[in-house]
Amino acid sequence: MGRKRRAVARGPVPTVTPKKLLKVIPGTGGILSKIAAALGVARGTISFCIHQREGEAWDKVRELYKDECERVVDKAEAKIEQLIDQDDDLSVSSQTARWYLSKRRPAFAEKQTVVHEGGVNPIQIETRNMVDFDQLDLPVDVRRQVLLAIEKRERQVAEEQDKEARKRT
Repeated sequence: MGRKRRAVARGPVPTVTPKKLLKVIPGTGGILSKIAAALGVARGTISFCIHQREGEAWDKVRELYKDECERVVDKAEAKIEQLIDQDDDLSVSSQTARWYLSKRRPAFAEKQTVVHEGGVNPIQIETRNMVDFDQLDLPVDVRRQVLLAIEKRERQVAEEQDKEARKRT
């Protein structure tokens, strides 16, 4: 009770050096478990080496690791830009744009309101996306399409709520 078990070594533990890390990090996306697997060590070992070890050689490792992580972010942002720019599906384009803006600009973040209605009605959670079209700088035809899509969705939601209300009565 209360005794800690000691880890048992299952063979020789490879030494992690800056030189080895500089060879392995490219192409991993900065994912520590990928780096660790390539060197045959634990993820925690890699994390310790990258974040805690000191010296000029380790500074180079940290810089490469940071660059590798940023490469993945750049790749993701490029994909997001492709989704926003595509013209095949306006729904995907607008949802991706809304999500991206909610992450980059707090003013575009999703707002939630909790409403409690007394009696037999349950608590309802209402989610609204507040977007100022003027800040989006969209062409008029795209604005019109977005507004029509929003109106259509609001009608669908209202119809679904009416059906649910009729079922309860």
